[in-house]
Amino acid sequence: MSAPGEAILSGFERDPELDPIVAPPASAAAPAPSRQGPRVEPAEPRLWEVSQDLLFPLRVDGERIERLTIRRLTGQQVAELVLEDDDGVSLNARARARMAGVHPAVIAAMAADDALIFAELCRPLLPAALARLEEAVMADAAGAI
Repeated sequence: MSAPGEAILSGFERDPELDPIVAPPASAAAPAPSRQGPRVEPAEPRLWEVSQDLLFPLRVDGERIERLTIRRLTGQQVAELVLEDDDGVSLNARARARMAGVHPAVIAAMAADDALIFAELCRPLLPAALARLEEAVMADAAGAI
């Protein structure tokens, strides 16, 4: 291929549209963005989380757990939950565990009294779609009794 301005060795005129694209020198390249992204946090944290002191503390991998902090899920976390493999654990059980930052096995191992309090504390923080799903399951269970 001839360079621009060189003699053409074919019977066709040089077409500048067919010249190879040359990258600009590194100094002319756009500078990399200096910010990682905005810092986003809840405007009213009391609407995003609640804590539960366990009546019957647990040991998880040798660490004593006496208190759980339950946080509202973000849209990203809900999307991840929906796409995860469930390993036989329901979506709501996985959501509640994610809200508390623990493995679903921790929730399953809670004393019944702690588990009931935990469920009540989670309910207002659940995404609306998951709360409706839970209500439907509860209604079906009540109808089966």
